[in-house]
Amino acid sequence: MHLISGSTVSNVVLQAFDTIVKKGHYRSSRNGGCTSIFDVTFEVTNPRSRHLYLLGRKSNIFALIAETFWVMAGEDKLYPYLTFFLPRAPQYSDDGETWSGAYGPRFYNENQLASMVDLFKRDTLYTRRAYTAIHDMYRDSTWAIEDRFGAGELGKDRPCNLGINFYVEGNDQFCTKVIQRSGDIIFGTGSINPFEFSFLHELMYNEVKKSYPEVKLGPYRWHVTNAHLYDFSRAQADEALEKFEANSIWSWLENNIPLIGPDVDKWRPFFKDLVGQMSEAIETDDPEYVCGTLIPHLGHTFVEYDVPLEGNLLWSYTQLVAHYIASKREVTLSNPVDLRKLSAEVQVPIIKSTFRKFDILV
Repeated sequence: MHLISGSTVSNVVLQAFDTIVKKGHYRSSRNGGCTSIFDVTFEVTNPRSRHLYLLGRKSNIFALIAETFWVMAGEDKLYPYLTFFLPRAPQYSDDGETWSGAYGPRFYNENQLASMVDLFKRDTLYTRRAYTAIHDMYRDSTWAIEDRFGAGELGKDRPCNLGINFYVEGNDQFCTKVIQRSGDIIFGTGSINPFEFSFLHELMYNEVKKSYPEVKLGPYRWHVTNAHLYDFSRAQADEALEKFEANSIWSWLENNIPLIGPDVDKWRPFFKDLVGQMSEAIETDDPEYVCGTLIPHLGHTFVEYDVPLEGNLLWSYTQLVAHYIASKREVTLSNPVDLRKLSAEVQVPIIKSTFRKFDILV
């Protein structure tokens, strides 16, 4: 067993690279050779510090934000939105159109997330029953996959993450723990997973805090049975470790700018609206929509759902994705994203990103 803890995702991932390289067990897999450690609990003590930046590690902060919006919108369709940010997405699709294991529809199945908020209200702050299921035996068992995709099929997209437990530790620490059967430290458990689930963690915390103002944002944790590093991406971990001292400096930076969303019952339609408007910008033949209409429309959606723009990291995220879309459509938006009020932990991955082709204010 291993416990890998730090105040930021960057610090935790850096330690994970070191632990896997030094203590991991090497074996073959369906994706080639990999080095694994087992029964690992990862912990980020400040979940707002979810912005991965390590020298040597190639990470697209804009794709992480965009995919998280797609998840929170309850989407499973790949086109046009997800593939714009993740061109490899169809490789993990069984039907070429959707991700069978997409988390968003599973989050909202049977109104699970809203019921968790209601449970904290009805069963006290210290309820032990707040658990959201991701694994679905009616979709994920071998017989169910064969029934949908044909005899002998094992499925390309069985969810790695199985469930989420929300709970209060001690007197006032609101925590989230995700249970994961298997995780790739480069592309999954050390990248998109802590970003998207700490995002959900903070949104859920905001809802519980409405009934219990004394509650504090506590650690985000994810327990992984098999955390591994594939041979084909090993060079990124090796380079990050070669620059360990420099990365240690970056990895301790923390963010304390909050993420503020709408009420829980409006999460899905709110993010669906954002994804829809961004999808239109991706597909449109009208550059004026991208150039002059997209940002105002997105801002109007925030106002419509009573979500503040000022002092809200979510609005910064939204602007960043919009500018990323515009830059890939070879359109320049008139007003750069203003990062001057954001912490260094947020700024650095954006400033240093090789994926950024647009201007910012810092």
